Amino acid sequence: MRSIMNILNRVLTIACCAVLIGAVAFAGDIKSSGKKGVWSADSTWIGGVQPGAADNVTIADGDTVTFGEDTVVVNNLTVGETSGPAMLQFPKTHDIWLWVNGNIVVNANCGFRTQTRSSLEGDLVHTIFLYGNLTHNGTVLDFRSGSTNSTGAVGNFQLLGSADQTLTVSTLFSTSNGEFNGIRVNKSGSGSVILGSDIQLAGGSSSNDTTYPYLYLTRGKVYTGNYALIHRYASNTGSVAGGSDSSYVIGAMGRGMGNSGSATREFPIGDSLSYRPVTVRSTTGGSSTGHYIKVRAIHGNANTGSSTFSPSIDKVASVRYFQVTYVQQGGAATMGVDRFKIGYGTDDGVGTGNDELRIAFSTNDRAAWTGGAQTVPDTTFTPDAALQDSIAAVTLANNGSMFIALARLAGTTSNSLNYTTSVGYDVKTPATWSLEQNYPNPFNPETEIRYSTLKAGEISLSVYNILGQRIASLVSTAMEPGTHTARWNGRDDAGRVMPSGVYIYKLEGPGFVQARRMVLMK
Repeated sequence: MRSIMNILNRVLTIACCAVLIGAVAFAGDIKSSGKKGVWSADSTWIGGVQPGAADNVTIADGDTVTFGEDTVVVNNLTVGETSGPAMLQFPKTHDIWLWVNGNIVVNANCGFRTQTRSSLEGDLVHTIFLYGNLTHNGTVLDFRSGSTNSTGAVGNFQLLGSADQTLTVSTLFSTSNGEFNGIRVNKSGSGSVILGSDIQLAGGSSSNDTTYPYLYLTRGKVYTGNYALIHRYASNTGSVAGGSDSSYVIGAMGRGMGNSGSATREFPIGDSLSYRPVTVRSTTGGSSTGHYIKVRAIHGNANTGSSTFSPSIDKVASVRYFQVTYVQQGGAATMGVDRFKIGYGTDDGVGTGNDELRIAFSTNDRAAWTGGAQTVPDTTFTPDAALQDSIAAVTLANNGSMFIALARLAGTTSNSLNYTTSVGYDVKTPATWSLEQNYPNPFNPETEIRYSTLKAGEISLSVYNILGQRIASLVSTAMEPGTHTARWNGRDDAGRVMPSGVYIYKLEGPGFVQARRMVLMK
């Protein structure tokens, strides 16, 4: 237990943080001095002065810095410089509150992590209060380590402030790289969180309710774009909470299901028009940690224009529909699902006081829709949610998908299922241009390149040899703002296999040019 004086000191520090965040501060640039050191030691820093709340801090290549003081406040925080390695880590002996008023960047070959607690009683819970963006291009990003109730240590994020924040992990996920533990979205004003990649919270289990992985949606929306916010924890108790009209996931969310049997999970999702949570029940277990069901809310007509319907229904929702996908990621090869619940409201074209609403599903990319039995409750109330009782279980293979949507009983008109408001549809995307390091690198035979475009216009992404000759055009088209992915298979535009060596890939757009190196190694 921390002493009362220690807690009071933290409260005073937090008050100072609030003043600095709201005031004009003149930031300095402070860099670590080239050795392993403790953050609170003056000798760790060039110039012999510890960083303060207004400083931009860099952990230099070759350095490992461990937090020492209970509370640390900085402006921007960067781990690594040009090639790494560098490491920033939480201590093994006590928990830390880290306040970052700006951005966190972890560069290539670098890391940011918790450490397994030393043999003391209880677990460590570190908290990162972040007001800016998180960009990870390194080899370690790990905020869950050790064993609960003994050597456990976790790092939990609180996402704060009125500005939009972007979270991007550009490297391939593993339990030591790209694993978050807890995230609380608690924005102010119109601030939102935007994903520049999949963001994955830890799986596994925990008997300690202070360290289990959680997602708390308090205020502010999460825009996933083409990605997903994934909570792989296999227990349902208290791990996801707080979805509401003011805070939910716009796009796709994944949740771990039961490892050993059927499980029911709610997904606090919707589109930018409305919060429309979905509940899914699985009929089989995921066998082991890692698997998840992903549900994506899609704004648009569930009818492709040529969809067919089973005799019990004659129309599906024209407002939005949902894609349900199973991802194995270490779990069982397949998963069965058999029950769904879809939230609806005033813009879904559902009439109040009728018993004609149904839920339909499609297993062939919306070519054909099958209506379910009577929903529960059988009489509609706006706003509310409709539960489709058990259908014959649909088995989803790894990355296999089905679709679900509201539908109406054939021959009825009480539920138009048409969009009934005029609010514009909004999509938020990362607020900067970026060209990320390819992954894997070195690679053979194929690698992935992620990039973000700030403006609409002609975009090109090309590959050059070391002589500056363009050998492959990966992208050459007009594109909207957003985050995108391209792949290179190690061949030129003529299909010829390229030899091992260093290659340059260059992104060009309206007012933007950036290039990076990659290595093809056979």
